[in-house]
Amino acid sequence: KNAVSTIVKDGLKLFYNFKNYTPDILLDGATSFDGTNDTITITDDDSLTLSGGFTFSAWVYAKDKQYFVIFSKGAYNSNWAYTFRTSDVGKIELFIANGSTGFYTITGTTAISENEWNHLVATYDGNTSPNTSNFSFYINGVSDTVASASLANSFSGIPNTTANLVFGNYVTQYAEGFMANVGIWDRVLSSSEVESIYWKGSYSELEDTELTNLVSWYNLSADVNDSTGTNNGTNNGATILTDSYLADSIFKPRIQDYAKPKTAQ
Repeated sequence: KNAVSTIVKDGLKLFYNFKNYTPDILLDGATSFDGTNDTITITDDDSLTLSGGFTFSAWVYAKDKQYFVIFSKGAYNSNWAYTFRTSDVGKIELFIANGSTGFYTITGTTAISENEWNHLVATYDGNTSPNTSNFSFYINGVSDTVASASLANSFSGIPNTTANLVFGNYVTQYAEGFMANVGIWDRVLSSSEVESIYWKGSYSELEDTELTNLVSWYNLSADVNDSTGTNNGTNNGATILTDSYLADSIFKPRIQDYAKPKTAQ
């Protein structure tokens, strides 16, 4: 039986289990942010510098899609390295900064919907004079066109700042809604890898190249700890929802591809 299974899996590119009709809930839980003062703080670590490029990934349920802050390391003129959030109209918005007042603002095309789960991904290849081609955005596994990448003052790369990484807050902006499965890689994930992690409900489901150069992963379903590294968080008022139904989790599709992800770029 094992030999047959091994042979069948060799070179497998696509597999659908049509015999499985059991509902499969994606998320085991989530963490709720009140939009007023809830945050999670991760103490600064060199692994979070990410000057050579990165991928940010998160499931978000925005009750208010305006300036839903996933996380930020520093702030304008205060050890600023990067910020991952939504814009004033709910589009993916990424900032990369020089540690002070120089920064790029990178904005997507599509606004997310409120009061439903969305999987958001942003990548940056580390180019120190970037344009839109050096970034990629994805919403629910599908590429979202990077509409603009505008420079303010000067930028020569992301420095190693001493700022903590803070979930749910940038200056006076706070996330209102839920977050789960926040991942940080120090490389650019391929589109096939992004599509694959879209339906991964927790760290334990990641496999193969999805774990390559993964710096930190936060399920946010039972605690605020880092599942892959040592960048554990401190919860400052956010509510951990340890039940899939409290977190209003979506269901995985009944028909899905179980083959391994493609090779990393």
